[in-house]
Amino acid sequence: MTSLPTAPIPAARPPRVRPDLVLATQRRLARGYVIALSLIAALTIGAGWFLSALVERQSEDAMVINRAGAQRVLSERIAALLADLVHPRNRTSRLDAIEGIDDAVRRLETSHASLVSGPDAPARETSSLHFHYFAGPGALDRTMTDFIARMRTILAAARDNAGPSEEEVAALRAQALGFLPDALQMAVGLHEAASRGRVAYARSVHHTAIGFALGLLALEALFIFWPLSRQVGQLARTLSREASIDPLTGLMNRRAITTALGEALTRGTPVAVIVVDLDHFKEVNDAAGHAAGDALLRAVAARLIECVRPGDIVGRIGGDEFTVFLMGVGDVATARIVADRMRDSLHRPVIHGDRTLRLGATLGVAVAPLDADTPEVILRAADEALIRAKRESRGTIGHASRGDADRITRAAAIIGAFDASCTETGITGISAHLQPIISLRVDPEAGIEVLSFEALARWSHPTLGQISPGEFLPVIGPERTARLGAAVRDDALRILADLRARGLTGARVALNLSAGEVMRPDIALEIEAQVQAAGLSLDAIEIEITEEVLLDRVSDRTLEHLAALRGRGAKLMLDDFGTGTSGLSQLLRLPLDAVKLDKTFVQRLGVDDRAAEIVRATMSLARGLGLEVIAEGVETEQQAAHLRTLDCDAAQGFLFARPMARTALEAWLTTGPGAQRTGAVHRLARSA
Repeated sequence: MTSLPTAPIPAARPPRVRPDLVLATQRRLARGYVIALSLIAALTIGAGWFLSALVERQSEDAMVINRAGAQRVLSERIAALLADLVHPRNRTSRLDAIEGIDDAVRRLETSHASLVSGPDAPARETSSLHFHYFAGPGALDRTMTDFIARMRTILAAARDNAGPSEEEVAALRAQALGFLPDALQMAVGLHEAASRGRVAYARSVHHTAIGFALGLLALEALFIFWPLSRQVGQLARTLSREASIDPLTGLMNRRAITTALGEALTRGTPVAVIVVDLDHFKEVNDAAGHAAGDALLRAVAARLIECVRPGDIVGRIGGDEFTVFLMGVGDVATARIVADRMRDSLHRPVIHGDRTLRLGATLGVAVAPLDADTPEVILRAADEALIRAKRESRGTIGHASRGDADRITRAAAIIGAFDASCTETGITGISAHLQPIISLRVDPEAGIEVLSFEALARWSHPTLGQISPGEFLPVIGPERTARLGAAVRDDALRILADLRARGLTGARVALNLSAGEVMRPDIALEIEAQVQAAGLSLDAIEIEITEEVLLDRVSDRTLEHLAALRGRGAKLMLDDFGTGTSGLSQLLRLPLDAVKLDKTFVQRLGVDDRAAEIVRATMSLARGLGLEVIAEGVETEQQAAHLRTLDCDAAQGFLFARPMARTALEAWLTTGPGAQRTGAVHRLARSA
């Protein structure tokens, strides 16, 4: 076990370049060239003029680099304030958010204009800078101008109490936290490269001057020019380091600590990772203002430094999140001791002026290589431990495990495999399995009547094997889920068209829509195009939307388009009824044909009398609204009998049939249970 000192020595704050240091360097260079002028006038005058101008530019470079770096902080601040703008805790917090965004946008616009305005602007100094700011496919000038314009539009709407939409805010926050910071960071690097290029050129001039100087000039070079040249280079390197420092707390930022972690793990050094999330930061910001919030963050940084040894790393990830790396610590017990010390320190209040600011923190701990051995996975494992701790109780410490790392690695493998499987024509390995939905109005002694088939996604990968929807749907994200949904719909519609053409069924196919798909304004047009491409009409489909998806964030225009599909023959169904958080009022937002009762209630029939009462109440509600009721997850004859007694219309589940691929479904329809009432199925389809 790695020992830790009982009285830790606070780590020093990283040095900051001061303007007076830049000016002092300039004065020293000037004095050196005055001495050289007395010895070899012509040589010294030329070299002195050149390098004096260079040093003056160093001061300008320092301001330019700091200005470009500050823009990233402003974009992150705008992203943080946008959340308060859309979901304010009260009117004061909303006004504070508007004022804070307005101030940040004005500062961002002023800073950007100082970099790009005029023919001699810093953004035009090199071809690389010019390309990045003005000519590239994602030119920073156009991106920044568009971002500022959109932010002013949102501010105008907010001041008029119209309020921006969540889609607009989400898009702007994604830009402010994604492409824009990356583009600004690249700009900082290009400005640094230009500065380093000038320093390198100055060194070349130095060496040339020394080569042509007399013996006395060699002595000058030894005691004046070379030390000052090194000082200029050190200044440029210091400016480069400052681009990796969080300006508010003086801690390393996300990029710097991630790089440091990668280097440590590459060397084989054990590292304990502690992720810290403040519990009451938003409350302090709302109640005491952003100045108090900034003071709180600085206090947290100081306390974290006090809790670790010299050589350990403390960084601020962003917002109210911090990360600590205990270098050389490879066991959980030692990491827990330090984490307990941090938690105790961070649960003491902070005095700011005449206010006492509440403070608390929840921590997540992971140890490399015990829990994971790559930077990305160990950081995510610590995040998972933090999330788990916050879910259980604020102010606690969560611990990662190798299982967390395995799940994260597995999720990354699934995402990578999904992306690699996507082609222009579809997704390799993705197919639709169809599960019959059976009428409960038919006497079971007479056979079964298939009303429709629900299309369910199945994925078979050559190396990962069969991946269940419960495993891949939670990790692939909304954009990939939308592509998956389109591929499954195409396959399901092709299967149904083929079965209908061969006279094997006249049933419909039920198509599920994810939350991301329902939010798209063109989803109804896409579904209609897919149905037509399969050679079917809209009366061949049912569209299933979960209760949780049907929230107010779905635009009325999208709901109107879905309602238009229903008017032309499609059926609309509310899936997993009774498990969502939207409330019964959502039943009024969309004209429905049926609700699907979640299996949670169905599988308690005959076991829990309350389940029967819930199902009976659902039936009564549905009848009053003119809706059919379909029960999901029917697995026993007893459950089916209860549903018939409760006057349920239809059901699906393993009792009747499992989801089947095309070949198995054909066999089920021709020689299995599905063949018993083929004629009834066709009559139902025609009457519908």
